[in-house]
Amino acid sequence: MFGQLIDLVAPSSKAYASQISGEGFEVWTLDIPSSNGINPYPNDSRFSNPPSAGEQLPSTNTNFLSYTGRFSGTSAAGPQVAGAAALMLSLNPNLTQQQVFEIFKSTSDKVGGYDYNYYNNNNNSYYPADPGRSREMGYGRLNTCKAVTEALKTLSLNISGDNNFCTNSNSFTIPNIPTGLNISWSASPNGIVSVNSPNGLQTTLTKIGNGLITLTATISNSCGSSFSISKPNIEVGTPQYSYEIIPSPISSYTTCHKLNKTYSFTAQPAGNEPYYQTRQFSWVLNDLDNYNPTVINSSSKTVSFQFPYEGNFQLTVRPKNSCGVGGPLSVYEEDLYASSYCSGGGYYKVAASPNPTRHNLTVEIKDISKEVQALASTERTSYRLYNFNQTYLVKQWSFEGLQKRQSLNVGGLKSGQYVLVVFIGKFRESTQIIIR
Repeated sequence: MFGQLIDLVAPSSKAYASQISGEGFEVWTLDIPSSNGINPYPNDSRFSNPPSAGEQLPSTNTNFLSYTGRFSGTSAAGPQVAGAAALMLSLNPNLTQQQVFEIFKSTSDKVGGYDYNYYNNNNNSYYPADPGRSREMGYGRLNTCKAVTEALKTLSLNISGDNNFCTNSNSFTIPNIPTGLNISWSASPNGIVSVNSPNGLQTTLTKIGNGLITLTATISNSCGSSFSISKPNIEVGTPQYSYEIIPSPISSYTTCHKLNKTYSFTAQPAGNEPYYQTRQFSWVLNDLDNYNPTVINSSSKTVSFQFPYEGNFQLTVRPKNSCGVGGPLSVYEEDLYASSYCSGGGYYKVAASPNPTRHNLTVEIKDISKEVQALASTERTSYRLYNFNQTYLVKQWSFEGLQKRQSLNVGGLKSGQYVLVVFIGKFRESTQIIIR
């Protein structure tokens, strides 16, 4: 056969090959057992008889003369392809005929030095484009090992084991994987676990640090084909993530904080955190003025409490899991003051120019009262820039002493409306800022 009738080729013995071309007998099959079998020797006088050792396997005893090495043509090639397909389907019975065919196409060896882009390079109405196919060998010679490995990739293989372990060791394996394969295990990044039994169907990880790892199993076989599967986000020891403490919602800085009001704060991840939705946290509220706020809830992502009096507080949070409390520590500080010190009390005025601005903002503090002036030598002047709805802090600056005039760099911020709050000790005033 020649041309597009051929999809795939497989080895075959040429009858009387050793007499015609010098090739040996390549494909053996069961013969019909009899005194001489069905075709142990040629009857054509043009050929000499092959040596008995080349035709008779074994040479004596029960299966003597039960095999022949002259299995040739499509009679030999067809069963090999069918056998390879059966092996593939034994791994994944859900493979369709087309999927089996596509696997054969992609894994066949391009042997013989033929033009395997003939139909692509000679595209016309008679020869449609068919990259990877030659006229002589189709898509190439059957490679059963590669085909079976490719079929293995179609399975939903996964690494089984705990998503979190605290101390000592933990085992991982690949359920339902066929035998006869080589598996090489690795974990990244380095320095968190050591990999015991790095080769085999099962491996054990031993904790040497804290953090998040990805466990990878590289599966290969004797023909050199390989592929990898991974189990990401295995948390070893305590969680190691940074968080931001976000008031939810933040109190408006154009009016006073109300005492005996419930304040809520939420821990939000500073980066990617795969277990954030189920993460537990350890909250600590440090009442700097000893006014004993009432903590309402501190068991999960959000903490809530009430302040009975004016005062200062520091709130910290660390992530935790079944292994314990991790880090690093996240800190939020705030001050709550009664109405005599609130914004709008007329203790100073804030002016900002140019407004709108794009890069630099000059802030002036005017009409400063004696109460504020008395604090100037011992307090800091702080500037906090919030989004317009005051739901989160965008940027902040802090300086020693009373700063009647200060230049702030707001370059790089998104265009929009903001609220700038200026703190001098216990006092605060705000103004609206527009960034172009």
